[in-house]
Amino acid sequence: MATHLPIKAICNPKMKRDGTHLISIQYCESPKKRTVIPTHIYIPRIFWNSKQRIIFNRLPKEFGEADLLNHRLNKMILRAQDIIFLAKESNCKDSIEFLKKYHAKQHTLEEIKAEEQKIAKDQEFAVIHQLDLYHQIDDYIQSKTKKVCKDMPRIYRNMKEHLLEFEASRGETITFESLNLTFYEEFVDFLMYEYVQRRRTIKIVGLKVNTVGKTVKQFRTFLRNRIRKGIIPPLDMDGWKILEEEVDAVYLNWDEIKKIFQVNLSRFPNLVDYRDDFVLGCMTGLRFS
Repeated sequence: MATHLPIKAICNPKMKRDGTHLISIQYCESPKKRTVIPTHIYIPRIFWNSKQRIIFNRLPKEFGEADLLNHRLNKMILRAQDIIFLAKESNCKDSIEFLKKYHAKQHTLEEIKAEEQKIAKDQEFAVIHQLDLYHQIDDYIQSKTKKVCKDMPRIYRNMKEHLLEFEASRGETITFESLNLTFYEEFVDFLMYEYVQRRRTIKIVGLKVNTVGKTVKQFRTFLRNRIRKGIIPPLDMDGWKILEEEVDAVYLNWDEIKKIFQVNLSRFPNLVDYRDDFVLGCMTGLRFS
């Protein structure tokens, strides 16, 4: 029963109540790492040949046919050997766990190979999916929803929509590995000069500078969150400037604000505070959220 691997049949020294001992298969991956696979063969210890590691032919019939039991034991050892060779061919890091997993199953070696290939593909897909940019953005949005004001998730979704449109226009998938200064410059140019605004009756191409700056800012914040969590490696974003311009849009002039402030609200005293807050916001630029 010699094998090419450190596998051997052993007789368990612990005796059962009926006086029999369990024959097991021992595999030593290293001097400190070994395992024992039970064979469910039980015999009295005196009928175990410890040198040849077989059952003596004089085994009483009530414990089974010695030749049949030795043949069964030899098949188990050969199967264990085949499984371990397969584990090494598959570059399995833990051949002991691999042996434990498949030795008791009735899988053929081809079935084991097929199952391991499927597991490897599933794991590869899981890793790719986990590192998918949009999967991470969705996870980020979900994690922030309860921590930010109600309008912020919409801003995050706008950021995602801008990235999807940029990806579609270039015909190239955006990955974390593709994020560099060139990506930033092309993304900003796209948003400013090519992006077609949605939900507009008249076609409007390009976003305002501050809107572009908001998207870049939120994208940088998202990436730094993923870096801090150890999901992606650090990225060089030194050149990713937050574009912004001073807003000069006037919605109410001074005369209009004055008229609002002088409105007689004696019949509606509950509106006085709201009117005053509104005028204060107009005068100071303070925004109420």
